[in-house]
Amino acid sequence: MQTPIEPGIFLRTLDLWLDSRRVKPVGFISHAHSDHLASHHQVLATAETIALAAQRMKVKAALPLAYGEPHERDGCTLTLAPAGHCLGAAQVIIDVHDTEERIVYTGDLHLGNDIFGQPAAPIPCDTLIIDATFGHPSYEFPPRAGVAARLCEWAHGVLRNGEAPVVLAYSLGKGQEALHILLDAGFDVQVHASTYAMTGVYCDLGAEFPGRFSRWDGRRKEGTVYLVPPHARRYPEMAALAPYRTVLLSGWATDPSCKYRMRVDEALPLSDHCDWGQLNDYVRRARPQRVFTMFGPHQFSAHLRDTGVNAWPLDARQPALF
Repeated sequence: MQTPIEPGIFLRTLDLWLDSRRVKPVGFISHAHSDHLASHHQVLATAETIALAAQRMKVKAALPLAYGEPHERDGCTLTLAPAGHCLGAAQVIIDVHDTEERIVYTGDLHLGNDIFGQPAAPIPCDTLIIDATFGHPSYEFPPRAGVAARLCEWAHGVLRNGEAPVVLAYSLGKGQEALHILLDAGFDVQVHASTYAMTGVYCDLGAEFPGRFSRWDGRRKEGTVYLVPPHARRYPEMAALAPYRTVLLSGWATDPSCKYRMRVDEALPLSDHCDWGQLNDYVRRARPQRVFTMFGPHQFSAHLRDTGVNAWPLDARQPALF
């Protein structure tokens, strides 16, 4: 395995890239967030990821793989398993035949219950490559049900004050979870165009929402909650919603300063990544012989070494590892 001076991991023996941001002959895409996408000549991914990725880029050729479906490639078997990050997100299990080694690459990961029926679980392996975005002890997320309740309480309070509640959540993944929460609580929800397009793909793929919603038409309607991706709050058309208040849904909201740094009225810690406890739980249950961490602070790999695990962070200039 090798990580050159560009995003992504290269498995030399399989001639396969994992989540490369540059176009490659063959690339595995763990999920359809834009920072993991490239229009590879052939894409390996779940059917859901391929459909969602097609909203953001040209998919030249794709090999859709179902969870649990083995794919033989150059002396290895590749199998996908849910990653819990967004619809179609996948971990990839690589079983190397000649050495009987199992490598697991998690991609972006969240353990536990999943609204859309794709919960992730730790996978026993020899080598683990794990996303550690929130790999610091300060990131312990509260129960999701409690965060959902706080979101609904906030929206009710804003509406009582005669203002428009604007919920800021990524157009893929977090947006659909927030929409499900708000509809389940009985809110009238209008959705920004980019989130609406991704939600349409979710519905085409069989996802169900507990109520009806509509695309935001650029006007303000009393009693309505607006679901908008974070970047869109800087667009001039947001002026049509005034007076309004904003809440950001993000794991970074665990830090009390988040709402000031992000210039929002409120921030709630709803995350689609593992927190510190989930990361440790994954390693404890997977029992790998070695761990490579990606993204996030280096405290997680250092903590694992302190507990006797052979763990090291990867970065963009890492030489060949194996």
